Amino acid sequence: MPKSPSDIAIGIALAAFFVVSLLLAVLSALDIHGTDAEVAAAWAAWAQLPLTGLGVWYVARTMGLTREIALADKRPWMQVQGKRNGDPREDDGKIVQSFDLQITNLGSVPAYGMKPTVLYTTAKAQDIDSSAFSNHVEENRNSYAGRGSVVVPQELVVAHRDIAFVAGAEEYVLYGCVVYRFPGSGRKHVTPFSFWVTFRRHTGEAITRVTMGPHDVSLPPD
Repeated sequence: MPKSPSDIAIGIALAAFFVVSLLLAVLSALDIHGTDAEVAAAWAAWAQLPLTGLGVWYVARTMGLTREIALADKRPWMQVQGKRNGDPREDDGKIVQSFDLQITNLGSVPAYGMKPTVLYTTAKAQDIDSSAFSNHVEENRNSYAGRGSVVVPQELVVAHRDIAFVAGAEEYVLYGCVVYRFPGSGRKHVTPFSFWVTFRRHTGEAITRVTMGPHDVSLPPD
């Protein structure tokens, strides 16, 4: 993996520190003599090396942060909101509900090959296994082939999904991610999302109420 400017500068600073330490030991062992002015000048010159190394590190670090800020400002940022579409229906022991994933590019450049995925779990919202969510995100990142929609800045794209929930639970969590790419970055970028969904009914009756809301699993976009 290529070294960043900060890594290189830190190496320079450490090398300067060790060089100065070694020279101090050598000078002490050899007991080199000279006029007071010459000795003072030598010490002053060698003492500047660590400061020079630290200065190089600071400049490189500042340049790296500036580049990160510039890249963050000139890239897509995808926002995903979920909305229930219509009423649920029961079919062969399952609850079928339509959802709309409303995907908006809040960034300043287009997103290419945008592809949403969505799954569900019957775990309660507070008990969802975040490792399963992370695995789903990474599996879709790794299998992503770059094909999908182009989403320009401030554009809203709606992805329609019918989810067949296995009946028997009242609370579910929808989770998934949006995978995309953009020029200037060789990485596959993802925006994870999740929502909780509940179905309520009286015993022996049809579903009377469906609620839906955002659910945070602490997986940030990249």
